[in-house]
Amino acid sequence: MRHARFPVLGVLMFAVCAVAGVVAESQARAGAPAGYAIENTAVRATVGVPGKAPLGVVGKDGWHLNEDAPITLTLIPDGAITLPKSKFARTDLAISSKEKARFDVAFTPTAAGKFFVAAEMRFVLCAADACKPTKELLKIELNVEPAPVAIAAPVPTKVRPAKKRAPRKTAAKPATKTVKKTSL
Repeated sequence: MRHARFPVLGVLMFAVCAVAGVVAESQARAGAPAGYAIENTAVRATVGVPGKAPLGVVGKDGWHLNEDAPITLTLIPDGAITLPKSKFARTDLAISSKEKARFDVAFTPTAAGKFFVAAEMRFVLCAADACKPTKELLKIELNVEPAPVAIAAPVPTKVRPAKKRAPRKTAAKPATKTVKKTSL
């Protein structure tokens, strides 16, 4: 009977470890990824005014960005957002170092409201003994306010002084003499 207990116990231990591994893997995917952090904050903007949204990645826990590997960013804007550029490469980075990489995404909103720009960032993280290519799907949140309404100042009208007119020259009437009639 002793021998029967060990195989059951071994199968039970294997099942517990397998379930724990699946739970840990799903928690790692759902939570913050190991080795890096994404810098992505909501941006406030005004209709018609060009803006920039920072989007970056920072290495952590002994991981750093591979400075020789490509880093790319591909964007798909929401309806009322125009982008002068939708694909970025390492040469477009605003900050580029082993510890951090950041893109400044230029945009111009055409309507007020809450909009999102879908983003896919690809980069390579390295530690002392390994490197791993990474793909991160993100959304840049843009809170767009309406453009301020300009109140037009009344346009001053010029009051022109009346022109002094010279008296009209009238055609001279032939001079008539009045003759008195005398009776004889």
